[in-house]
Amino acid sequence: MSRQQFRNARMSLFVGNISRLVEQKDIEREFKVYGDCTVDFRVKNNDRYAFIQYKSEQEAEAAKNALHQRDLQGLRINVEWSKKSGRYDENREPRRDRPRDDRGQSRGNYDRFEREKEKERKQRRRNSKSRSRSRSPKNRSSPQYRVSRSQSIDSENEPPRDKILRKKLKEMMRKTDNGEYKD
Repeated sequence: MSRQQFRNARMSLFVGNISRLVEQKDIEREFKVYGDCTVDFRVKNNDRYAFIQYKSEQEAEAAKNALHQRDLQGLRINVEWSKKSGRYDENREPRRDRPRDDRGQSRGNYDRFEREKEKERKQRRRNSKSRSRSRSPKNRSSPQYRVSRSQSIDSENEPPRDKILRKKLKEMMRKTDNGEYKD
């Protein structure tokens, strides 16, 4: 790769998550605001993406910062440095790998630490009152649901509303002959 090609590659952006409603001219219009650029618009397996090359790194940086997550026709486009740019690693957040010692070896306490963390997570899940639990009805044959007939008629255990309704019903029954209700 020549020095000129290398410099041009450092100003290359990748644009992903492009809506089907967006055309190449729309991408060009958005990115040309930040400087003279060339747009290589591609469609592969219904995925739409583009590579944008600027003449200056400052223009590319400005476009990347301004247009990343911009809504274009209902989708937020993803703008990041292309792999050719040499700045591709800046797109990625640092990975949280296993802690390593000076020789690159994994530390033994890591596994114990992770087991303790997992145990805490499981305990929190057990204690949470999430809606993911079963909503099946209680077993109706359990002792708490069994009520004998003598208890159900017992007026001492009746709620006040039932007592009032029972009293009104008895009064109405007295007013009718033969125990039948008349309009």
